[in-house]
Amino acid sequence: MVGGYTDPNYEKIVGLAPDLVFCDKGVGSHTHMADKLRKSGINCVVLYDTTGMDMVYNNLWIVSSALGYNETGNKVISYINNTIDTVTGIVGNEPDRKTFISLSTNNAPYTSGKSTYISDIISMVGGKNVFDDQSQTWVQVGIEAMHSKQPEVIILISETYVGTQEEYDRIISGLNDIWKDTPAYKNGEIYIFSGKAGDLLSRSGPRLGEATELIAKIIHPDQFIKKNSQDVVPKFFGDDYKQFLKYQYEVFI
Repeated sequence: MVGGYTDPNYEKIVGLAPDLVFCDKGVGSHTHMADKLRKSGINCVVLYDTTGMDMVYNNLWIVSSALGYNETGNKVISYINNTIDTVTGIVGNEPDRKTFISLSTNNAPYTSGKSTYISDIISMVGGKNVFDDQSQTWVQVGIEAMHSKQPEVIILISETYVGTQEEYDRIISGLNDIWKDTPAYKNGEIYIFSGKAGDLLSRSGPRLGEATELIAKIIHPDQFIKKNSQDVVPKFFGDDYKQFLKYQYEVFI
C-alpha cells in the first residue's frame, strides 16, 4: 500500500493510476480503501485475513489468478505441499514437543495463538503450540504464563539482526530468570530468527515450505540427522537461512 500499511493514501494511489490494487481484509482501512478505489474505477482485490495455512493457500491462488497466472499459482501450491509432505514424512510419528514462539524477549511478549499459519506448521511437524488454547491470532502474554507452560522449544523472532554466536549469546544470557527456568533454556533449545529468516516466519506467502522445514528441524532435529548426518541447523537464522534447506521443491517456474 502507498502510505502507511494501516493508513494507505488514497490520493497517492489514484495518482499512480494502477491497473490493480491488492488489499488486506485483516486491516479495516484496506477494506474501506478498496471501496473508494473501486468507485474511482480502479480494480481492487481484497485478500483474506491470513490466519491458518488454508487462508495462505487461498490468497496465493487469488493473487496468481488476478495476475493471469492461474497455472503457475497451482504449481506453486503443489510444490509447497510436496515440500511439506516430504518434511513431515521425515518427522514421522514423533511425540509432540511443547513449543513457544515469541516476538520479543520482554516480560509481555506477543505469541501465536491457535489461528495462525505458524501454529499450523508447528502442529504438522510434531510440535505443540503452548498457546493454542488462545483463539486469537497473535496475543500478548506474560512470561509467567509462558513459564507455566514449560516449553521444550522456544523460537524468537527478533527485530535486531543476529548474525554471530556472540550476538546470540548476548541475547540468551540477558534473558529474564523466568525465561531461563524452562526446559528450552536448560537444554539449549532457544532459536532466534532475524533478518530475512525473521521475515520468513512473520509474513505468509510461497515460502511456507521453507518455514516448515526449518521449524521441523528445530523441533525434531534427530530425525533429520538420522537421514543426513550433516543436516544440522544452528541456534540462529539470518539472511543466509536458505543454506540450511535441503528438501525444497522449486517454488517459482
